[in-house]
Amino acid sequence: LESHSMGSLMTLFLLKSKNKAWKETFVHSWTAFGGVFAGAASESRLFASGDNEGIIFVKSSSLVDEQRTYETNAWMWPNRNFWQKDHVLVQTPFKNYTVTDTKTFFEDIGFKQGHKMVESTRRLVSNLPAPEVDVYLMLGDQVKTPSTYIYSQGDEKSWFK
Repeated sequence: LESHSMGSLMTLFLLKSKNKAWKETFVHSWTAFGGVFAGAASESRLFASGDNEGIIFVKSSSLVDEQRTYETNAWMWPNRNFWQKDHVLVQTPFKNYTVTDTKTFFEDIGFKQGHKMVESTRRLVSNLPAPEVDVYLMLGDQVKTPSTYIYSQGDEKSWFK
């Protein structure tokens, strides 16, 4: 098996659903390329203000309403079991948000449903057993991956716009 990014969560979920005999028959090994097993800080930016995925002629804010509807984005929310409780995911002039502030974060950006989505997908990746196959992890090297997003404009009600 090979997987990339969120596909690694899907693959782990698949392997969780199969018994050892099935895995021994059909899976030699699994290589996960850049798996987001602990979630990604970029989801906080996506939910707050959208993510144009680097396409410069597309305004991130034009995507936010659509991107908020994908439960897969909630599935990749930073996992509070792995992220440090005091690590700031989003910094604003008014408040900082950590993984322990998920509910408040979604309330403050005016998307309370986001917290419900994160909570409903949390069970998909919590308490997962070992996959019972040989696993190879491929990670990037010398690639800067943001772990905090800083917003410096707006007021308490619009910093994310």
